[in-house]
Amino acid sequence: SAFGIPYVLLVLLLLYAGTKGMIDAAVERMAAWARHRPLPFIAISIGTYITAGFVFRVEVPLLGDSWYLVKNFAGSLHGTEALLPRDEPLATYYFSLVLGLFGVKTYQGFLDAFFRGGMMLGAGFLAATYVTTGLLFSDRRAHIVSFLTICSLPCMVLFFGYVETYAVVLFALSLYMLAAVLYLRERAPFSVVTIAFLVQALTHYLTALTLPSLAYLAWLGVKRGKGRGVAAGIAF
Repeated sequence: SAFGIPYVLLVLLLLYAGTKGMIDAAVERMAAWARHRPLPFIAISIGTYITAGFVFRVEVPLLGDSWYLVKNFAGSLHGTEALLPRDEPLATYYFSLVLGLFGVKTYQGFLDAFFRGGMMLGAGFLAATYVTTGLLFSDRRAHIVSFLTICSLPCMVLFFGYVETYAVVLFALSLYMLAAVLYLRERAPFSVVTIAFLVQALTHYLTALTLPSLAYLAWLGVKRGKGRGVAAGIAF
């Protein structure tokens, strides 16, 4: 393919650079700059991500349930059928809002709207991931390597124009992870965690499978002597 040979060459180049110690030096310089200039680093990361989005935009965006989504969204926009949130209400309403915002009238308009909506979510995902990994790792090299590793996972393709609602789910999960880590570092109250959990659960009901993590954080709060805050967060 068009990317196959360049990919192999890149892998060989990285292997050579690794044996010469060049990667360690590059990571150290990047980590130092990212830690001291976080906003420019995030801006460049998002710019790189947007460029990658246009280069690697999904060419076959309609698979499986995607056909159903387009049909339901089209019927909703034309007033011939109700919008069905199914088991992912917030994710469905988000893309419905995006479709209405861009005034979608054609099939290509659907593809472009999902691409733009996904790219906006991806930018938020990167920002949340950068902060989360920074809170988890005090070592700046571990911070930048973990951030770059997450950014290179295959799930990132969900932001590149795939006509589904999972991009919203991934973004909501990143917000919940950020809220959980903030709470672990005692930089946010338990109510922030419960709000983030509720948002992700309403984004897609299957994310409620993370309930054990919420229970663990609640137990940890009680153990720290913050039972009232935990009770208030759960009640809220």
